[in-house]
Amino acid sequence: MMLKRVLVLCLCLVAVACGDAEESDFEAPNNGFVGPDGVETMPDAGQEDANEEDAVEAPDVVEEEIMEPPPELPKPEFVVLTSFGGELAVTSTGLRDTFVFDGQERTSSVEVSLKAEGFEICVVVVRPTFAEFGYGSPRNRAFGTVLVNLGGGEILTDECGWDQQHVLTELSALGLAEFGFAEARFEEDRPGLDVYTEVTWPVEGFANRVDAGRGQAFFIDPNSGQVNTSSSIQPVPGTLFPGLYTW
Repeated sequence: MMLKRVLVLCLCLVAVACGDAEESDFEAPNNGFVGPDGVETMPDAGQEDANEEDAVEAPDVVEEEIMEPPPELPKPEFVVLTSFGGELAVTSTGLRDTFVFDGQERTSSVEVSLKAEGFEICVVVVRPTFAEFGYGSPRNRAFGTVLVNLGGGEILTDECGWDQQHVLTELSALGLAEFGFAEARFEEDRPGLDVYTEVTWPVEGFANRVDAGRGQAFFIDPNSGQVNTSSSIQPVPGTLFPGLYTW
């Protein structure tokens, strides 16, 4: 009985030894290549890098967006209505570039109402250019005046939506607009000023107009351009003192 156990134990040891021998003979596969002469070689590292670079995907092609030109704005034939408004910073030689009113820097401007067939009446606010000083004498009155080119500057506010260069060109081609100011004829209109308006182009049914008490004028500091609203101007008939004239 003891002999059988010894034989079984020996057989087990032999089996284990055989298994270890088989495992030790196993070799893990490698990434080399076996040549015709049986010599195993490894791949070149530079070739692997080249293969990896070839495998990089090409960047996506971005299609360039074609921008369409903006739609052309209307260029209607229009007439200028004679109901103007505005503010002119008058000096002894013309108009100030800018002035300060209520803490804001502003520039001389005129509100111009335009009328064209197929469109509603609309308003543009323009910065005019100075032409010359003048004199108006309607109904035995005397007004010192300033003549301006409405299309000589730029459009500051546009309610019409038309081609702005077209509007300025047409305004400039019309001629000059003349605005004058004088002490109000009637005491109840003071300290307001009477405002005189005339245009140098023909307007059917219009020669000139005087709006009683519609205007105001204030002193402007010649250095800072600050408007002093507590100091009003009452111009001598036929003259214009430097200052801000509004209507």
